[in-house]
Amino acid sequence: MGTTSMKQVPEWWSGGAHSFVDPISNFAQAVAEGVVTENAARPEGILEKFSLQLSEVANYKNAKAVLTREGFANLYRNILFVCGVCHTEIYATREGLTPLLGHVNTLNFLPVLLGQ
Repeated sequence: MGTTSMKQVPEWWSGGAHSFVDPISNFAQAVAEGVVTENAARPEGILEKFSLQLSEVANYKNAKAVLTREGFANLYRNILFVCGVCHTEIYATREGLTPLLGHVNTLNFLPVLLGQ
């Protein structure tokens, strides 16, 4: 998420959004650990289904990345940051992201969430 450059901004920058990076990252890591553990205990493979959906819906070629704890944590961290910080504090609506990032719809925003 570019946290190195975020440490060089004033505390007030973007409403202090940079202060949420570490807590969200830590939470996403904890959730990912639980998801990977639960996935291993279930015969139907929830992460495999999720990976397949990413591949089918978004034609995401690296969809298998979510099968690992780190890959799932990275995606989940980005989703939480966008939904929890960008939408509610900085931009209020998805449409607010469109002029900033150039993404017209959520599907086209997937590569950003996946960290590409």
